[in-house]
Amino acid sequence: MQSAVVIIIFSRPDTTARVFAAIRQARPARLFIIADAPRQHRPEEAEQCAAARAITENIDWPCEVTRDYAVANMGCRQRIFSGLSAVFQVVDRAIILEDDCLPDPTFFRFCDELLDRYADDSRVTTISGDNFANSRGGVHGPASYHFTRYTHIWGWATWARAWNGFDPKMPWWQGRRELLSMWRRFGALAPAMGWYNAARHVRKGKLSSWAIPWMLTQWKNGALAICPEQNLVTNIGFGGAATHTVGEQNRFSNIPAETMGFPLVHPDTVAPNQAAQHWTEQEVFSGARGVTFKDVRRWLLGK
Repeated sequence: MQSAVVIIIFSRPDTTARVFAAIRQARPARLFIIADAPRQHRPEEAEQCAAARAITENIDWPCEVTRDYAVANMGCRQRIFSGLSAVFQVVDRAIILEDDCLPDPTFFRFCDELLDRYADDSRVTTISGDNFANSRGGVHGPASYHFTRYTHIWGWATWARAWNGFDPKMPWWQGRRELLSMWRRFGALAPAMGWYNAARHVRKGKLSSWAIPWMLTQWKNGALAICPEQNLVTNIGFGGAATHTVGEQNRFSNIPAETMGFPLVHPDTVAPNQAAQHWTEQEVFSGARGVTFKDVRRWLLGK
């Protein structure tokens, strides 16, 4: 494997151990470890964070390691943003795993090959490892992967050319103007309202997310993500210890990972799979959570 690997950890030594074991099996030549510090109002986290960091000390293969450990808690959005920004000052591409994203071994080769194939193609900014449609009646195509507007990040990869210049505060956001743009993109009010509200929550600090701004920035730039036809990463972190994935009974918890076949079969063109995009929006995003009258009223009032 030629690409660097990044693991982002915090206070879950149990899941960290499983994900780090998968990285050890892949034996990357360059490894970055990004860790946030415990929160002051959660004294039990000091021991948990220390235990998670200790797991990553066991490097028993030839590897150049960079450790980026916060000395004070930064929060999910700022820690990941600052950590990855530092990574991409050093390397031009990387494969990224959080401490609850357990990959199939073929995930690394899948990312590595496509990071090379699309290194200079500005139309592509993200390589995702997860496919929510896997075994759930979603759309599957004849190639090994498809292109989509959705940048799933439970195991993913990107390039410095895509990350550098990204600002999770979305200074370009213009409120209702962006909503109208999304309405035109989706051709329907419900998904546009769903994403408009998500952006509002992020900008007002109600949601500590870098992933939503990352995806919306890609939409603004007309960029695409790659989604594998097999789900290559299992999220093992649903539960009370998680930041966002707190519902253990969530239907996307512990979706089994599958093995990608090689050589990869590439799509004929770099263009979004419209059917797959529609399934994702309806089953994962706005169609799944609904849009209320209050949402529409807020938009009509320009709030």
